[in-house]
Amino acid sequence: MDFKSLFHTITDKVKETVHQLQGNNDNFSLVDLASFIKNDSNTIKSSRHLLGIDLHEYTLTENGVKFLLETKGKVPEKILSLTILKDGRALIKHRSYDLKASSDLISLPESIVH
Repeated sequence: MDFKSLFHTITDKVKETVHQLQGNNDNFSLVDLASFIKNDSNTIKSSRHLLGIDLHEYTLTENGVKFLLETKGKVPEKILSLTILKDGRALIKHRSYDLKASSDLISLPESIVH
C-alpha cells in the first residue's frame, strides 16, 4: 500500500471517529498533514540556504485544492506555515509564530474533505 492510500485510509478512520465524537468537524494533526504534503509524489519542493538556515517550500495541488507548506531546518523540519487554497481563496492559514494558531490540529472545511 503506498503512502497516499495509507494516508486516505487513516484519515477516513480519523474522520469517522471525529464525526462520532464531535459531529462534522474534520480535524487533522498539523504534523500528519505536513507529512502527507511532503511525501506526495505530486509535491514540488524547493529549498534554499539563508543566513545558515535551511528553508523548504512544498507545493501540492490536488482536486483544485492547493497546499503550501514552509519548513525550516533538517529532519525533523520545523513547520513555519501551512496555507490551503481553493479557487484562489485561502481556506486555512497556519503560521507557527501566530499565538492564535498554537493548536496542533487543523480543522479542514467540508469542501476539502468531501
